Amino acid sequence: MEYPFCELFGYDQAAIEARLRLLEIDNNNRSLAEVVHSEIILPNIDSLVNRFYDEYLLRYDDFRKVIGSPEGGQGPLRRKERRR
Repeated sequence: MEYPFCELFGYDQAAIEARLRLLEIDNNNRSLAEVVHSEIILPNIDSLVNRFYDEYLLRYDDFRKVIGSPEGGQGPLRRKERRR
């Protein structure tokens, strides 16, 4: 599995492995994680991102200032999350 955004954000192999351990993804279940990503997450990315923003982040004033309100449409941060 490639991690194109890791290089962009300066994660080396040790940092990548630490994040995978945090998510409990290892060699025993990596192929399952790839299936979840391709068959569940990617097809539902718009709904997942919107729900995360609307039901979690918008509870906090600081985030609301950056990403706007649900009625305000899709701000640049939401579009960036979808591309990730």
